[in-house]
Amino acid sequence: MKNNSNILVIALIIVAVISRLIPHPFNFTPIAGIALLSGSYIQNKAGKFFIPVLIMMISDVLLNYFVYSESALNFGFNFGVYISLILIVLIGNKIPSSRKVVSIGVASLSASILFFLITNFESWLVIPNLYIKDFSGLMTAYTAGIPFFGNTILGDMFYSFTLFGIMHLVLKSKKQITFAK
Repeated sequence: MKNNSNILVIALIIVAVISRLIPHPFNFTPIAGIALLSGSYIQNKAGKFFIPVLIMMISDVLLNYFVYSESALNFGFNFGVYISLILIVLIGNKIPSSRKVVSIGVASLSASILFFLITNFESWLVIPNLYIKDFSGLMTAYTAGIPFFGNTILGDMFYSFTLFGIMHLVLKSKKQITFAK
């Protein structure tokens, strides 16, 4: 990918992460869209993982410090989010280069399911005394996450289609400008 496209992807990721600072419904976030876009467009193998994780960490520090009034470096419970982010980058890497709407939709839904499974498993495993540490406790954790799952799907779809749509329109307009010269 050309350098200008990398800059555009990074700019879109930064704008999406900034949207986390704006009040929004629970779980209606740009996390999956960011990871899918990175996996699909960033060619540098390390960069496609490093860039979204670094930007997510920076936004977590800002949120923890300014919004939640916690220790700015409190990443403990977000471990599942970061694992999900990395795995969703891999899903984005599998989106065909044609980047058709169906491919993006399937990738986004897959990302939502993966995020749901990992983060609710983490809450079952990590939070002391919240859930019994057996199969029924795990099922209780997944059941407790269901009310948030709809917003996860909606947010993932919204941000995935928005980010990929903007990227498509910008790249398409750059090609038209190039051909017009």
